[in-house]
Amino acid sequence: MVTRAADYALRATLVLAGLPPGARLCLGELAGRCDVPPAYLYKVLKSLARAGLLAAHRGVTGGYELTARAREASVLDVVEAVNGVPVLNTCVLAGGCHRAPTCPAHPVWQQAQERMREVLGGSRLADLAGSGRAAPPAAGRPARRPRAVQVLRERPCVEHGIRQPGRASRRPRSTNAEAGARPS
Repeated sequence: MVTRAADYALRATLVLAGLPPGARLCLGELAGRCDVPPAYLYKVLKSLARAGLLAAHRGVTGGYELTARAREASVLDVVEAVNGVPVLNTCVLAGGCHRAPTCPAHPVWQQAQERMREVLGGSRLADLAGSGRAAPPAAGRPARRPRAVQVLRERPCVEHGIRQPGRASRRPRSTNAEAGARPS
């Protein structure tokens, strides 16, 4: 069964695949574009990074980007990175069901499993991202205006605690006693 995590992983990789190579998005921006809770997406992105499909960068120009391998990856690669091998029914697992030799439904499940793997394996992220289909905005939310990629690379990611350039730092004010102020 394909889980919600696999769905979120596919959403995120398709958003990133639609960007030019080397472009990055911070977690908040990526979560917004995918309509996924950031905390959940973070866990999914960690799985994709472990599988070598995603690179995470820290700092002012940080964010997430697809690796070169991911740009050639299939939907099946993304699903397997998060879920392992997707299975329609337990009887198609290796050593799955003891009734497989006599079960009239087993060949149907087996064929459906093979076809699902063929379809997912034959669908490339690069092809899907280049199809030009924009995801509809989430219900009840206005459509987001896309931003230029150059702005996203140069803009610091606020959610990681990095100050925006040009802002003055704020120091805590000291009390009169701390400053050694004399009474007037």
